[in-house]
Amino acid sequence: MSFVVCGFFYFGNEPLRDRQTEIGTLLVRAALAQHLFIHLGLSVRALESAWDILEIPQGRLSGDRIPFSITESPLDIDADSLIVPFVNQEELLRQNVARVHGFLASVWTIPELDRVSVYISEGYDDIFDERHVELADFEVIAVKEILAAFGPTSISGPSPKLVLTRPN
Repeated sequence: MSFVVCGFFYFGNEPLRDRQTEIGTLLVRAALAQHLFIHLGLSVRALESAWDILEIPQGRLSGDRIPFSITESPLDIDADSLIVPFVNQEELLRQNVARVHGFLASVWTIPELDRVSVYISEGYDDIFDERHVELADFEVIAVKEILAAFGPTSISGPSPKLVLTRPN
């Protein structure tokens, strides 16, 4: 099974199409600044499991949010090299989650952005444990949730879904 890091960027007010394109460009630049790659909108379909997790009707996107999936490289389709919850890999996992955290911290410069949901899954999970987290706590909570869900001592259970709202 492949790991998936995907979700939605939600807007408080639906931006016009041209502004959505600008926002998409800003999101791509923010991801690249953290040495991450991001698929946005319909390109998320390239990873079928992400499309299924996000429950997006075939070919239909809503203007009040942009779906995304994050990988470590533009050559990757999944997040296997990003999410490494294996024995002796915890430090690499922490470094990778720190990069995701840095990306998420930078996107709040986009004024239309209201909240972000981040699903972390191995394969086609459809049961998620939703937690609302503060940006400052994202890194610690994400590592803890990934290890609890997928680490060497994990038991079968729901995958994490972390929801961040605009910091004050």
